[in-house]
Amino acid sequence: MRDNQKEPTFEFGNWFDGGNIFYRSKDKQRFQFALDAIVDEGLGLAVIGTNEAVLDHYCRMLVARLRDLNIFQLEVFLPTNTDSLLKRFNEMLATMSLEMARKPADLNAPVKLLVVNDAKSVNEEQWNLLVRLIADFPGVNVRLVLFLDTTGWPGYEKPLGMFGRRLYRWVVETPSLEEASELMQAAKENGYQGETETLLLHAGLGAAVRGGYLEDDAEPKQDENDYLGEDYGDSNPFPDLGVDFLDEEDQGYDDDVIKKRKKWPVIAVFSVSLAAYLAVDF
Repeated sequence: MRDNQKEPTFEFGNWFDGGNIFYRSKDKQRFQFALDAIVDEGLGLAVIGTNEAVLDHYCRMLVARLRDLNIFQLEVFLPTNTDSLLKRFNEMLATMSLEMARKPADLNAPVKLLVVNDAKSVNEEQWNLLVRLIADFPGVNVRLVLFLDTTGWPGYEKPLGMFGRRLYRWVVETPSLEEASELMQAAKENGYQGETETLLLHAGLGAAVRGGYLEDDAEPKQDENDYLGEDYGDSNPFPDLGVDFLDEEDQGYDDDVIKKRKKWPVIAVFSVSLAAYLAVDF
């Protein structure tokens, strides 16, 4: 009988969804709003915060959820290679005529979602050209999903403003110690203690672990690569998601392959795009 069993004091569903853990109870609903904006409203997404570990966690979670939906062409760009973001756009542009690229996207064509894990690494010149390319060539059918750590980046609003209403914004707040303690207690009561401890430690919230207020030097020592039990010692923080990750060593888009497609050279597309950029009066 349950009369002698201890009832949970924290509602499990506020922070957990299957195998997913949310840092704050409010984040679960806001995550769903962000997903709906992409899937149902045809928008891009900007996830804005000040804690790199929290942003990285939600980036992994969102990429996994989008992959499960299997309705987008999904590519993730890491902080070390954002130059390939423009290169990739031009490669997609090279697969169609200019006339097709300038028309509205085919409703039956899959949307191409380009996920930028660390938007801070994209420089101002790249932002300007990327915004112009997306606006001038809607037929390419590209949308962006941006994760922005605004720490040390006071001008982050400028690139976001260039996209206007095409980006849904989700501001992710770092949990307070009280919120983290509640999450930890709910995790203990429902069998998610180990995973939750790891999340909180990486977000700098070790004081909430095991319900205590630990001194900095008393926190459990964690290998910085031991995130959720995986080895992320290399530069790819998105292992085993079945997503195409682009880096400078990626052979999937090398110059020889592109030339064999007998489409415009990438440099020619840049010239056309730059000409359009200069010719249009902002």
